[in-house]
Amino acid sequence: MKIILLYSSLLGDYDNWRSSFSDSTLSCQESKVTCLVTSDKSLLSQSDAVVVSLTDINRFTWTWLPFSNPDRYKQSWVAFWQESPWFFYKTTTFDTSQSLMNLNGIFNYTASYRDDADFDASYLKNKDLSYCKWKVKETQTHISNDPHEVIANKSELAIWIVSHCDTVSEREKYVDKMRETANVTILGSCGDGGPDQNAWSKVHWHKFYLSFENSICEDYITEKFFDILLNFDIVPVVMGPRKEKYLAVAPPHSFIHVSDFKSPGDLAKYLIHLDNNPDEYVQYLNWKTHYILDCMRTWACALCATIHNKTLLSNRFIKDFRSLWENKTCYTDWNFSGEATSK
Repeated sequence: MKIILLYSSLLGDYDNWRSSFSDSTLSCQESKVTCLVTSDKSLLSQSDAVVVSLTDINRFTWTWLPFSNPDRYKQSWVAFWQESPWFFYKTTTFDTSQSLMNLNGIFNYTASYRDDADFDASYLKNKDLSYCKWKVKETQTHISNDPHEVIANKSELAIWIVSHCDTVSEREKYVDKMRETANVTILGSCGDGGPDQNAWSKVHWHKFYLSFENSICEDYITEKFFDILLNFDIVPVVMGPRKEKYLAVAPPHSFIHVSDFKSPGDLAKYLIHLDNNPDEYVQYLNWKTHYILDCMRTWACALCATIHNKTLLSNRFIKDFRSLWENKTCYTDWNFSGEATSK
């Protein structure tokens, strides 16, 4: 049996790895392979793959690096992350070019939300941790024959549930401008009434959900957008990467992108227009009649299959980690008018 070693914690706790590795024995039916998953570092020399969370390494000490591991060239090392580059810059994990260069020649593969990752660890996944894509249904179904039935219980316009109040994207300032024209309910730690344990139960009352990212970076689309599509009959309004990135991971006409509007006020006016024209509003929900989620093996199983396939273990190293890291652009605003850097 091949061994996958979780070499670091994930966001400070090894239990958080359960979001990718649900059990100590990883049985992958699709590829018919099995791997043992462990966090026991005494098994380092026996491990076939070593997974490191970039959010959990300390840039001030490099003792975790595998310089003294004689079996290094027999292993696959995987760099895992799900935060945007701005997260690392703001938390000073990778605040210098040298920090990135210290990762040169360490990793063989990457697992992240990015579309250039070796293993797809995007936020679009179902309850069994499979990673998914949308496909056209073979049999058409209808959410409702009457658009008024769909929105009969929606008494409010827009809602935003948020706990990160001061962001690089300045989404909070954008919402403040929207509220000058339209009513937006804000719940969560940054909400009007403070934390609300029942916040998500109130989403159904609204016609729009503001799925605004804390950083405007390529490919960075987090779980709330997908949760809204999967679990609610509500239209997400998105701020994040360019519109084409959303179109690549979501059904057509299933969301509203802020870049289609000149200002927050113009967006707010459009939401009010849809509120007053239910036939137009329900067109943003009609994708549910045509699309279904098609789920595949997890990235963990993809890794397990890779280390079972010895022909893929050909001493492939990421020699210039900084170039890979900076290959995806972050922007200074929602109009993509300026490119942000780590400096």
